[in-house]
Amino acid sequence: EIPHGHVGLHSRFGRMAADTLSAGLHVTLPFPLHEVNVLPRDRLQRVVLGLETDTGKPILWDRDHYVGEASHLVGRGEELLTISVPIYFHIADPVAHFRHTVDSAAVIRDLAYQELLAETMQRSAFAIMTSDRDALAESLRRKLQSALDRRETGLVVDLVCLRDIHPPVQVGPAYQEVVSALEEREAFTHEGEAYRADNLPRARSD
Repeated sequence: EIPHGHVGLHSRFGRMAADTLSAGLHVTLPFPLHEVNVLPRDRLQRVVLGLETDTGKPILWDRDHYVGEASHLVGRGEELLTISVPIYFHIADPVAHFRHTVDSAAVIRDLAYQELLAETMQRSAFAIMTSDRDALAESLRRKLQSALDRRETGLVVDLVCLRDIHPPVQVGPAYQEVVSALEEREAFTHEGEAYRADNLPRARSD
């Protein structure tokens, strides 16, 4: 029996057949003359980089967001950030996956860590937390897919998210002070522009 959403890869006398068994009931020879391996197909799976489990506590910069958080060197190795990266993928080619991949989650995790390090080393911590998030996620997805294709894993990366990016908790308060100072600077700038826009026309009129 092949469950719904799965396919069966069957081997006759040790030689894998080119066709696959679809969901449903099938009649085969007994093992070891005929062997069937069942794999999920088109089922969305997930790997998360940078953590082990969710703590369930309020998310603040001065405390760990998750259990087992890992910090990464960014900004040419001069800064540290804690980055949580959920990666969603599925098996598109079960035959290639069975032939070339033992553990799909482990392959995704190892390759994604390599690509994440390469991408974040070229960006500053502030850019990663703000303006570069979307570009970083898309570049990571594209390069991870290329690495998987070169290894003929049969896996397709559907989505890469930068769910949570924050400084290490030891320096969280200092980062918060910097962000507060930047917000105050922006507020003063806008206040000054409003004052100028209001008073220059009046001064010209006078």
